[in-house]
Amino acid sequence: MKIYAIALMLFIAAQSAWAHCGKAYHLADQEQNNLVAKADAGDADAAYRMYTYHSMSSRDEKLATKWLDRAAELGHLEAQRWLAYMIAENGSPHQTFGKTPQEAVLKLLTDASKTDGHAASDLGKRYQEGYFGHADKDAKARAAYIHAAALHCAWSWDTLAAMLHNGEGGAADQIEAYYYICLDTQCTHPESVGGQELWELRRKIEAKLSLEQAKEVWRRVDAYIAKERKRSEGRIYPPPLLGTGIPEKQWNEWLKTTDEFEAQHRKQLQKTMGEQDASGNRR
Repeated sequence: MKIYAIALMLFIAAQSAWAHCGKAYHLADQEQNNLVAKADAGDADAAYRMYTYHSMSSRDEKLATKWLDRAAELGHLEAQRWLAYMIAENGSPHQTFGKTPQEAVLKLLTDASKTDGHAASDLGKRYQEGYFGHADKDAKARAAYIHAAALHCAWSWDTLAAMLHNGEGGAADQIEAYYYICLDTQCTHPESVGGQELWELRRKIEAKLSLEQAKEVWRRVDAYIAKERKRSEGRIYPPPLLGTGIPEKQWNEWLKTTDEFEAQHRKQLQKTMGEQDASGNRR
C-alpha cells in the first residue's frame, strides 16, 4: 500500500511539473501567428519558439517535429544540436538533413560547431563512439574536441586531456593534456566523485612533466581562468560546480575550496618535484 501511495505522489508531482512547464511555454493564438510569420520569413528564433510551444505546451508531436526541423534548417544552434541528439538517440526523422541518420547528424553538428563549442564537443563524442564509422574516428574526435575547447567549451576538457595524455588520435602531448586537465580541476569541486577522477588523471599527467613545464602551464591556466571569471562575473561558462542554480553563498564557498585545494597542491608539488630534481631521481 505504501508503495502505491508513493507512486501516486510521484505521478501527481510529475503531472504538476508538466502542467507548470506547459503554462510557461504557452502561446496565445496571436503570438503563434506572429511567430509563424517571422519563421516563414527566415527567423530561426521564432521557429524554435514554435517548437518549444508544441513540444512543451500543446504536446503536438507532429508540429513539434516540423518546427524543430525548420529551426535547424534556419541555423538555430540549439535546434541543430537537439535534433542531432534526437536522431542519434531516439530515431527521429532524419530525411530533411541526410539520406541516413549518420549523414544527417554529421551535417547538423558540423554546421553548428562552426560557432558553437557544445556542438563541436557533441561531434567529438559521436566520432569517438564510432557513430559515423571507425575509420580515423579518434583523430576526428580529437580534432573536434580541440575545436570545442578553442570555442571555450568546458565539456570537452576532460576527454581532450585524456586523449592527449594517451596519444589517442595523434601523438601524445603531455603539456597540452596538463593544460586542459588543470582547467577542469579548477572548475570542479575536488571532493566530488567527478573531481576525484579528474585529479587522478591530473596526477598521472604531472608525473610526465618537469617542474618548469608544470609552472608554465599554471601560468596559462591562471590567465585563462582570470579572464573567464572577469568576463562572466566570477563564473566559468559552462559554469563549474553544477552551474548557476547553486545559491551564491554556497557557490562562493565551493569556489574558495577549489582555489585553496589548487594552491595547496601546487605548493606541495613544487616541494616534491624540487626535491626529486635536486636528487636526480626525476626524469
